[in-house]
Amino acid sequence: MFKTISIPFQPEQLIHQLNDREQSPFFTWSNTDQGWKKILAFNPVESIEIFNHNEIEKLFEFVKHHQGHLIGGFINYDLGIKTKAIASTSTDPLSMPLIKFAAYRNFVEFNYHESKVYYQDSEFLKQIYDINERSAFVSQTITRCPFKINLPKKQYEKQFEKIIEYIKSGDIYQINYTHQLTGQSENRGNLLFLDYLKTNPVDFAVFFGCEHYNIISLSPERFISIKDREIATYPIKGTIPRGKTPAEDRINKKRLISSQKEQAELYMITDLLRNDIGEISEIGSVKVVYKKRLQTLAKIFHTYSKVTGQLKRNLTGIEALISMFPGGSITGCPKKRAMEIIDELEDYSRGVYTGSIGYILPNGDLDFNIAIRTIIQKGNQLNLSVGGGITLHSTLDSEFEETLSKAKSFQVSNENSNQ
Repeated sequence: MFKTISIPFQPEQLIHQLNDREQSPFFTWSNTDQGWKKILAFNPVESIEIFNHNEIEKLFEFVKHHQGHLIGGFINYDLGIKTKAIASTSTDPLSMPLIKFAAYRNFVEFNYHESKVYYQDSEFLKQIYDINERSAFVSQTITRCPFKINLPKKQYEKQFEKIIEYIKSGDIYQINYTHQLTGQSENRGNLLFLDYLKTNPVDFAVFFGCEHYNIISLSPERFISIKDREIATYPIKGTIPRGKTPAEDRINKKRLISSQKEQAELYMITDLLRNDIGEISEIGSVKVVYKKRLQTLAKIFHTYSKVTGQLKRNLTGIEALISMFPGGSITGCPKKRAMEIIDELEDYSRGVYTGSIGYILPNGDLDFNIAIRTIIQKGNQLNLSVGGGITLHSTLDSEFEETLSKAKSFQVSNENSNQ
């Protein structure tokens, strides 16, 4: 059982002052009350890393063993490659696990009115106060090193043309093609996270500090949430840049809402996710709550939908998450064939990008994002990938520019974009 106490501290201050004494810090952040809970945890009682997809049962056992604790972590996109028996030629140069989770006996939850410490160890209270008192909180200005585009537009064009041929031949209807950007920074991961939050005020942001790397995810997309055994998914499809003025914003919103291409793409993926949820839900419980709504972000507009179902009685939340993995919005339709073509055309291993990051609450409810707008920091190296859905009606220039629009809030160098 948790004891609770209210504290006056702000989340940004505590995150700013974390250091190496706080092992495996896990912090989730939301810009609105429609997103994640704001939670900070560190120094887990146990962690699990899985590199072999045949050992997935170890994850289920881990979650069952730590029922009543907060559990946070990620699932690597490459787990989907393995479980769907796709003969991949890609290797992950970062050597990250397919799955990593940590269980915490103590955590802080922040909201608009008060912040509460949930603790089972009294020592945790002292640690929170020590963190707060370390050094005066000063909002630092971090000089961002622009991300470099590694895939020139000419190479993107070659892959784009191959995708269109696959669609015309009937292999796929839609695919999410991505490419990787790289950058450098000597800043601590927690400070980078806070800085990127300023230009990416999203609802599913998370910082997960691991021993050999940091994960900085500024995702606007929820993959699945499960509350009281109701499962919901919120696929995003359809993107257009924000305007420079309110008038341009209105024009761009109208273009996105009225675009037949973007609507067809959203409906296609919504149908895929409806089928995925149907596999793990009670018969007759699956509903498309809404087919198209607008999401406003700092640099772009999106459209998204919502599908719900009642989880089958013999399934746990973590089993449902793995069953639906990876999310259809970042693969394509049909899912397995799209993933095979992705593996053929993309020249890098996605890793955590387009995987899923999230938490399981002590009561068993869970909430996981789609790990887009996600940076992996290893040493001074930063990896950031971007992509977009391609259909038969896509055009080369608009699709390539859409990928760069998604990275605009991180700052991108155009040095190699047109080579």
